[in-house]
Amino acid sequence: MKIHTCKKCGEDFAVSSGSVARNCPICLSPLRTGPTDLELSICAPMWCEEGVIDEFVERCARAAASCTTNFEILIVDDGSRDETWGKINRLAQQKPFLRGVRHSRNFGLQAAVTTALERARGRAVVIIDGDLEDPPELIPELFQKWRNGAEIVYTVKEGRKVSVPKKILFKLFYYLFSRLSSPPMVPQSGLFCLLDSRIVQLINTLPERVRYIPGLRSWVGFRQEEVRYSRNKRYDTVPRQSLLKLLQLAITSITSFSSAPLQFGLVVGLLSLMLSLIVILGIVYTRVFTDMAIPGWATYSTLLVGLGGFLSLYISIIGCYLGHVYTEVKRRPHSFIAEEI
Repeated sequence: MKIHTCKKCGEDFAVSSGSVARNCPICLSPLRTGPTDLELSICAPMWCEEGVIDEFVERCARAAASCTTNFEILIVDDGSRDETWGKINRLAQQKPFLRGVRHSRNFGLQAAVTTALERARGRAVVIIDGDLEDPPELIPELFQKWRNGAEIVYTVKEGRKVSVPKKILFKLFYYLFSRLSSPPMVPQSGLFCLLDSRIVQLINTLPERVRYIPGLRSWVGFRQEEVRYSRNKRYDTVPRQSLLKLLQLAITSITSFSSAPLQFGLVVGLLSLMLSLIVILGIVYTRVFTDMAIPGWATYSTLLVGLGGFLSLYISIIGCYLGHVYTEVKRRPHSFIAEEI
């Protein structure tokens, strides 16, 4: 028997000789191994991407091989309903650098990325979408900046090949997030990035369940550099993220990194109070100093409807923050692993 100590919860537990402990039995956090000779890990979350995997692995392998011979590609299947996991299994038998993890169900993009970061073994870790909108051919440039001393290399999209409504919504989200988040995040900087293993370990120690990885990447600080590029269309042209999911992600991102929406309610509340005082003074003046009738239902109806709409909006904003608190208090794991190769 061997005694291990979990670095996250500090508890000791026994492991029989010859077996490998992958997760702490107390807090279920992955057990990161010691120093590794892997220089690069390429991590990709996927959901129902059976038509993309072969091309993705081939292009990522070429890009990684141009950087180093010691690399791995880690794909997290987030509960796909198609043959994504079957293809990962077959490719892993042919390509020793390929690893795969399958979630027990669909837990979402941020959970899949978190799973990948917990299992990445390289000294440099690249996070990239598995739909080939982000070009793997950019990885050598990220890797070179890391070798030159950068601890975080993020990418900034100078253009994206999507419909006009989506393009407008993306620009609006990045504008709001960069203005409201603390610290400010560079607009149009998404998931595609390279992290030093030290940064990966720091992010893995963060306890929150409601996560937005690009925001956490910006929040940790350290030496960060950027690479600009134009985003491609999806390889199979079929989007996996609906507008509703993107809207949910946007709300989660903003409320996770900013209390400005709550402060906005305070400002509007003060303005509403001032407006109410002006109306009251007007009513008193009309009643006492003139013979005119007190203004009728139109003024009051307008004020009531306006204040009612604002209160409904503000209560919804508070509900978003309470939802985060509810999720964090439950302290459930971000995901469960069904298989790992």
